[in-house]
Amino acid sequence: MNRIVHVMIACFYKNGFGYQENILPDKHKELGFDVNIVTYNKGGDASYKGGTPPITYLNPDGIPVHVLKENTSVLKRVPFVNMFVNATSGLYKKLEELQPDIIFVHGICTPDNFEIVRYIEKHRNVKLYADNHSDYYNAPVKSIKQKFYRCFCGKRVGKKIGKFAEKVWGVTPWRVIYQENIYGIPKEKSALLVMGGDEKKIHWEDRQNVRKHIRSKLQIPENSFVFITGGKIDKAKNIHLLVEAFEEIDDPTTFLIIFGRYEEDMKVFSSSINNRNIRNLGWISADDAYDYYLASDFAVFPGTHSVLWEQACASGTPALFKDWDGGFNHVDVGGNCILLKNVSKDSLKKEMLKVVGKGDVYASLKENAISKARKEFSYIEIAKRSIDYDNNKSV
Repeated sequence: MNRIVHVMIACFYKNGFGYQENILPDKHKELGFDVNIVTYNKGGDASYKGGTPPITYLNPDGIPVHVLKENTSVLKRVPFVNMFVNATSGLYKKLEELQPDIIFVHGICTPDNFEIVRYIEKHRNVKLYADNHSDYYNAPVKSIKQKFYRCFCGKRVGKKIGKFAEKVWGVTPWRVIYQENIYGIPKEKSALLVMGGDEKKIHWEDRQNVRKHIRSKLQIPENSFVFITGGKIDKAKNIHLLVEAFEEIDDPTTFLIIFGRYEEDMKVFSSSINNRNIRNLGWISADDAYDYYLASDFAVFPGTHSVLWEQACASGTPALFKDWDGGFNHVDVGGNCILLKNVSKDSLKKEMLKVVGKGDVYASLKENAISKARKEFSYIEIAKRSIDYDNNKSV
């Protein structure tokens, strides 16, 4: 059985989350690979039960998770110098112990990745893949420190990774551009690998019963038209504009589901929502979110991006997303969604009214969401693409 080792040093691994770092290893295991995860426990943020690193435990999917010891050398406490010092101790030794056929690195910008390059240089038969979740929004390069870290340190690591990797994946179009410009990944090695939804947790075959159950629980009539939105709700998500637009529609058969946690800058707004057709659920689990998509007719995400966009697509839910000048246009796989450039209360209301009646516009969006987006954003398909599965089944 071929072995894949997922290395998560630049990003942190936590059990039970719905992030790509959690789902890809599980899907690679489903595909028949022997999968291991190597990570570390920064700041005592334990994603395991008990013990002091280095330690190994099995995650809920039965995958061994090897938690490395954090590097506590004096140099780690020296500003700027610490950018060149490994975050962990023992990565190279752990790779020698595990003897992988494929290494999948999550995150580019950490000096620990030089240990992976050193291992690949010694074991040229091992295939290397990497992904990047950084872009100009979540990892800006404005301050001197940011420019130094990303453009100098990141580029040193990126060029090495780019030299030996089969492919370096940006998880959105903007992140593909970022890794090429900031980390120096060669264009021929750089490509898009979308995030998605876990098809095992999307109860598609039972969707009618899921829909009836959720709507009954929320006291929403079966023949109603239901919008849905959610996430970590701050002002940049523009949920306040969505609520204002929804309230002006003023249709007793139209409902809005909002799930998620309101950040500090939106708590006053959340407490002011007083509409009998809005269901404010609070935080729900990533698994439960799929059921709420199936119970809804149309998703609306009018602000900053989150993986909830891709999960809505994976659930076969037609949607409206904010158009970030092409930065996240990967969610449109051929007419499954509306991309709205200038988001305002009035523009949202105009687009929402186009779909409320379930006319031709809505029917086309729904058909494409089901026939195209569900497969494109299915994580088992993404997992295959991530390692060129057809050519690596028998590495």
